[in-house]
Amino acid sequence: MDIDKQSLYDQDFYGWTQQQAKALEQRLVLELDWQNLREEIQALGRQEYRELVSRLSYPKLTIK
Repeated sequence: MDIDKQSLYDQDFYGWTQQQAKALEQRLVLELDWQNLREEIQALGRQEYRELVSRLSYPKLTIK
């Protein structure tokens, strides 16, 4: 992995996300940080799944 991409990911996550979004928008595949993008997308999917399961598992309140 490119050391500059890893450094930006580690030191300035927001900056990294903006850089990656711009590279995706412009289809600059060589500028993408594929490893960290994959990990972040997987983590986001897991987080969304857990939230969905949590919401579905929450006991429904009954109105009397």
